[in-house]
Amino acid sequence: MKKIGLIAIAFFVMGTQNVSAYDLKKNMFWLNSEFKDVQQGFMTSDPKKVLRSIKTFSGSAKEMLADKDAIRHMFPKGKEKQVTEATNAAKVIEVSVQVIIDEIENKEKHSELVRRENSQSAYIAIESACFRCHNIVRDQ
Repeated sequence: MKKIGLIAIAFFVMGTQNVSAYDLKKNMFWLNSEFKDVQQGFMTSDPKKVLRSIKTFSGSAKEMLADKDAIRHMFPKGKEKQVTEATNAAKVIEVSVQVIIDEIENKEKHSELVRRENSQSAYIAIESACFRCHNIVRDQ
């Protein structure tokens, strides 16, 4: 009877770890899909699409990356200590999203060229934060 209980616990723990890894991967695929929509908006010079897409992406990123404990449980085994990098990435995303929104809405009264360059730089900052976090999680 004890062996069956131990086996059941082992399968539960293994299953939980697989679900966590799956959730992380699933969530990152979801964010990537939303981020591609932002890129398409930039590539087609469609500020309405950029604004709509960046707001959607931002909401999902906040939901997925705001809770340190939830992130810790989704990280691969041995990578749980890297949660700080994910929360730092979330902060970069939040600030950069606001820059994009402000530039599209022309809150600073910049020229069109400056607004486009500032918002594209903010987009690249988001991309860099994502790459940095992904590299740390995968490689270290």
